[in-house]
Order: sequence, then C-alpha cells, then structure tokens
Amino acid sequence: MSNDFATFCFQASLALLIALLAWGDQIRQPRKVVTEVVQRYLDKIRRTRAELAPIIENSYDKESKSLRYDLTDVTRASVKLMTAGQLDAANIEIIKKLQDLHDKRMNLEGEYGTRYFLSILLSIAFGTFGVLSILNGSTTAGNAFGDQVTFQMLYAAPLLALGGWILVNLILTFFDESEFVRDTESAEALIGAN
Repeated sequence: MSNDFATFCFQASLALLIALLAWGDQIRQPRKVVTEVVQRYLDKIRRTRAELAPIIENSYDKESKSLRYDLTDVTRASVKLMTAGQLDAANIEIIKKLQDLHDKRMNLEGEYGTRYFLSILLSIAFGTFGVLSILNGSTTAGNAFGDQVTFQMLYAAPLLALGGWILVNLILTFFDESEFVRDTESAEALIGAN
C-alpha cells in the first residue's frame, strides 16, 4: 500500500512540475496581449508608450514601481493629447477601456501567480509525502488516531486541501479570463472603429 501511495505521490509531483512549465507561459500572456493592444492604439494616434503610460497604467503596477506616475505625469500626458487634438470623446472611451484592460491584466496575473505558487507547494507536498510514506511503510497512526487511520490518509488531507484551493482558483480565473477576452476584443473594435 505504501509503495502505491509513494508512486502516486512521485508521479503527481512530476506531473505538476510539467504543468508549471506551461503555466509559466500563461502568466505572461495577459501582459503580452495588453501591450499589443496598447501599441496598436499608440501607432494609430502616433504617440509613444512613454507619453501615454501615465494615463493608462495605474501607479500601483508592480512592474513599474520605479516609474510611478503621479498627478503631474498624468496631467502632462493629458495636456499633450489635448493640445494635439486627440482628447476627444472617442479617444477618451478607448483610453478608459485600456485602463480597465490594464487593471484586469494585473488581476489575472495575480490569480495566475497564486495558482503557480500553490502548485509549487502541492508538488513539494506530493514529493515529501511520497518520501514519508516510504519511510513509514504501511504502519498506522496508532493510539492517537485509532487503528483505521493510516499515515497515507493523514498525508492526503493537506494534498486535498491544496488541490481544492487550486481548483477554486482555476474556476475563478476562468471567469476572469472570459471577461478579459471580451474586453480585449471590445478595445480592439473601438481602436479599429476610431
């Protein structure tokens, strides 16, 4: 019994490590999508990212902490657009959509990061419990838990908890991804129509 459980734990740990490689790419995908959409808009209005970033990106962006944008930066960027005649209703709507897309991107990256971290923990737990299962053999927990409860059953509880947490994250992320895709398509349609 213990060898079956240990084999299962080691195989699950390896499978999770392989899945982590794929999820590593997924973490970067929303940033790439938003960057492409913003670049399309910037090309269309003939502006650089540096000119428009204070308006689109929020100051709490983890990737640009050293480039925090304060009210002066936002005002300066807005005045540049206004003096160029590019701060009309259509562009304001596009900019608002790009701000929302930027916020949703950050939210998705946070959810992906959480799943990645939990998967690493789960992979480590599977490996650790596989080793412990081999070391303990098929002995029972003894008097403290009763003779029916084996060490394998005790090991399964944290594995199931971590797995459940990842499953909840997957479900919540699915809905946020759907909203992100809809908003991306909406932003691209606005940019194309303007």
